[in-house]
Amino acid sequence: MSYEAVLLDAGGVLVLPSHEPILEALAELEIAVEASRLDVAHYAGMVGLDEAPHGAFDWRHYLAAYLHSLAVPEPQRPEAGERLRALFDGSATLWRRPTAGVREALAALAGSGLRLGVVSNAEGTVEARLAELAICQVGAGAGVPVEVVVDSHVVGVEKPDPAIFGFALRAMGLEPSRCLYLGDSVRIDVAGARAAGLTPVLVTPEPSARAGDFPRVRSVGDLLQRSGDVRQVVNLFAEPGHRRGPTT
Repeated sequence: MSYEAVLLDAGGVLVLPSHEPILEALAELEIAVEASRLDVAHYAGMVGLDEAPHGAFDWRHYLAAYLHSLAVPEPQRPEAGERLRALFDGSATLWRRPTAGVREALAALAGSGLRLGVVSNAEGTVEARLAELAICQVGAGAGVPVEVVVDSHVVGVEKPDPAIFGFALRAMGLEPSRCLYLGDSVRIDVAGARAAGLTPVLVTPEPSARAGDFPRVRSVGDLLQRSGDVRQVVNLFAEPGHRRGPTT
């Protein structure tokens, strides 16, 4: 069986937190970090979230791992965490940094014949924000056309609840077994997509460091580079412990 579509998360896959407000918040506490470390810190934060005790999503687990990755001195972490939590609570204005090469990668996926859509836990503005950043939009525009953008705030259900994927699948007229889903969280994205019958692919800058029975790529562009023909996704499942082929 081949794949017909790729659905994508927004945060960590299409966009990352903007550097400037984070650097400014930390500088107010006389904490200096290199901007080049912030993107890696996001994915470290997602590991912290994935490894936290199960329950409701809590930014504290993310931020604890985020600050640890940045080597913020431990005595300063509580206050730094509160400053950053205020930023992440206003996430509509924070997640505005396109991931490296994402526009070109989406265009390449679309050019290969794959259908595209977005499924994101968001706050009601993700569709407008992706269009504003010229990453993607439904229909024609400055970004890559996609068929649907599902925002959890708009539809009233969020990942890992598999029901959120149904909104995209119904809009696109697709069977879940014919779809890949790219996300950056095991407990939210991989678990939710798998429960909905899609094949999950974890996006992480260090694929070898994230063990699990699911394929892993460094970026949206890496999906094409590793698979050659992403509709088959042969090479994504080459490593021991990965699922082979789409879920059923």
